[in-house]
Amino acid sequence: PAAFAARCQAAIRDALIVPRDTAKLRADVVEMRGMIEAEKLTEDIFDIKQHAGGLVDIEFIAQFLMLAHAAEDPDLLSTNTETALRGLAERGFLPRAEADILLPAIRLYQALTQVLRLAHAGPFVPAEAPIGVLELLARAGEVPSFAMLEATLRETLVAVRGSFQRIVGPISKSGADGLSDNSERHGLG
Repeated sequence: PAAFAARCQAAIRDALIVPRDTAKLRADVVEMRGMIEAEKLTEDIFDIKQHAGGLVDIEFIAQFLMLAHAAEDPDLLSTNTETALRGLAERGFLPRAEADILLPAIRLYQALTQVLRLAHAGPFVPAEAPIGVLELLARAGEVPSFAMLEATLRETLVAVRGSFQRIVGPISKSGADGLSDNSERHGLG
C-alpha cells in the first residue's frame, strides 16, 4: 500500500542524507568502480555502458557527489542521472567545466544506446552493420558521418574518464582504463 511505500522511501532518503566521510566514500567508490572494471571492461567503444569513460563512470560520478553532499542539500538526490548532474552543477557541487563534459556525454550515450537497442540486435560490429544503422547512429550523435561519430565517441569517453579521475579519483588498477594509447596522450594514463 501507499503508506508502506512512503515509509520505505523515507527510510531510503534518511539513509542517503547521512553525513559521510568523503575520503572513505571516495576510496569506496574508486574501489567499487575498479572491481566492476576488472570484471567488465571492454575495448569496444560501442559498449557505451561498460567502456572506461562510459555510462557507468557518469553514474558513479553522480552517485558519489550526491552521497557526498546529500547531508548539506537533500533536495539534490535524484534517481535520474542527468537530472542529478544538472542539480549538482546548479548547486555548485559539480564544477561547471565538468558539467560541460558530463551532460552532453550522457545525452550522447543515451541517444546512441536507444538507437542500438532499437535498430540492432546483439553486439554492434560497425563493419557488419547496414549503412542505414550507421547513418542513424551518426544522426543520433548529431554529426554528419559515422566516422565522425566514432571520433566524437572516443573523445567523449576520454573526457568522461578524465572527469571521473578529477572528481572521484584514479582507478588503482593500472592499464584498466580501456583507452589504450589515448590515455597517455590525453594525460590520463
